[in-house]
Amino acid sequence: MSLDTTDFILAVEDHFGIELNHVDGELVPTIGDFADHILSEVLARWAGVICPTRRAFFKLRTSLCNSLQVEGLKIRPSTRLDELIPHSRRKSDAIRLRYDTLPQYQTVGDLARKSIGWFIGHHGVHGITKQTVLNDLIPIVGYELGVDADKLHADIRFVEDLDVG
Repeated sequence: MSLDTTDFILAVEDHFGIELNHVDGELVPTIGDFADHILSEVLARWAGVICPTRRAFFKLRTSLCNSLQVEGLKIRPSTRLDELIPHSRRKSDAIRLRYDTLPQYQTVGDLARKSIGWFIGHHGVHGITKQTVLNDLIPIVGYELGVDADKLHADIRFVEDLDVG
């Protein structure tokens, strides 16, 4: 897959909480093959992690404590971001830019779930199957590549059927 699919790859990475460094149309010729690749990446990244959201929350809390100089025990998943970063502290460009780009995230827990990707935050790690991945992947393929998602299935080929590459 080439540069013309960058938005598509970024959307997949964001949704599944993974990094796809080397995705090649020859290695993943079909949507089903891509789902297999995504599944293996998801399982490899989260293998042995009982609760990815909890891990992400603690990393985020440490970062927030360091940057905002707030006591860690005061930050919970339900803590509202506007309580942590009051309007008066958003005057600096760096804080304002970061805060303004995340309007849909109202709590620290929202940010923790976002940091692990919507897929893992929604489904968890256990019980993920190729079909679960396909159910989430096909609408992304349809939207990002401008194709009717209702006509997509695991055997659709990226290069020959979708002219990607």
